[in-house]
Amino acid sequence: MSIDNDMVKQIYARAQRKFFVKNMAMALANREPGDALKVQGGRKYHRPIIGFAQMQSYTPLTATSVSQNIETANEELTVDRATDAESIHINIDDTEKSQLKDQDLVARYGDDLGQAMKDSVEKGWVGKIESVQTLGSAAAPIDFSGTTILDTVEDGLGLVDVADVDEIQRVILMGPRAYRAIEKATANRTTALGDQTYLGGYPARSLMDSMLVKSNNLPWSATLAMGTAPSDGDTVTVAGVTATYKTSLTGAMNEIFIGANVAASRANTIAYFTGTGTVGTQYSNPDITQRMYLRRNRRIGVTESSANLLFTGFGDVGTAETFTASGNTWGAEVSKMFFTAVGATDLALQLDEGIEMSRPKPMTGEAHFTRLSGVTMHNAKTFTDGKYMTVTTFVDASDY
Repeated sequence: MSIDNDMVKQIYARAQRKFFVKNMAMALANREPGDALKVQGGRKYHRPIIGFAQMQSYTPLTATSVSQNIETANEELTVDRATDAESIHINIDDTEKSQLKDQDLVARYGDDLGQAMKDSVEKGWVGKIESVQTLGSAAAPIDFSGTTILDTVEDGLGLVDVADVDEIQRVILMGPRAYRAIEKATANRTTALGDQTYLGGYPARSLMDSMLVKSNNLPWSATLAMGTAPSDGDTVTVAGVTATYKTSLTGAMNEIFIGANVAASRANTIAYFTGTGTVGTQYSNPDITQRMYLRRNRRIGVTESSANLLFTGFGDVGTAETFTASGNTWGAEVSKMFFTAVGATDLALQLDEGIEMSRPKPMTGEAHFTRLSGVTMHNAKTFTDGKYMTVTTFVDASDY
């Protein structure tokens, strides 16, 4: 199957539509730094803080004091191609023409590239959302269900109001599970403004004068205790992908080698979920779809701390395990949601024009394929004024 330049342009156009139209971060972020970086050709966007207006009593015929207006500070957002650029690529296997001749490659690959680039920017942006106020904590997350939902929303928006957010659109940024919990909590309530609260029989995407924004790209974390080496046949599940621990690898997919001791088991678990280490020795890979969900969509990361494995990722991530040892178990499962305002977190973004097309030379036994790559360069920052408009909320994700 020949991939020509005209098809690449069509794929890029399709990718742009997915990237720009569906991009949650671009809709909610303050993007002025991006314009400044492009026009000035620089790497840094500066936001000076010279002083704030003060209210004080007035004594006739005397000058007002300047006691709190003399401090000057400066904050900056840096975007560096060496550290903040990311290449999103897809390989198109063109060895078997009969498999691809009836496919709409423009739609399939354009949408996938655009979605991957969009997710990259969204994950980068939400990862830089910061706040002064918090609800709950990583150690004591909020049970966002039942009667606690509306109280949590009221408390979160009340803290946003500390910043005197008047004409700026308030936003409740949450994962799909939290969004559905709000729908459930409000579904049976009738109000005098029912026509505004409900849309086509379903709760409208607004609550308490705030816009509900659902995203599966919000931060998630969990801890897997592993003080004892797993037994043969034990399993661990993350984001719907289940791996089985084995005393020796059998050649089947989704196996983790137990190794000589528990330290080896932890190291092999890290390698399996992150796609590092040696395939065939430490673990056997998930299939291509499972790898996409683990390593691209959810971006699962794992680090070791003492006898614990610390998992991070993005989205509503569910976990499970069938360890023989009772001490090997999941804990501290937390997802984040944010009460904030449009423009509270800045985004600097530059998208390379066009998609690069290349034909990597195949190694022995490898398929011939065409590689299409798109490049984004982006970074984000919550400046101090935005932190006062934002409330980070830690939600219990143990039942996801």
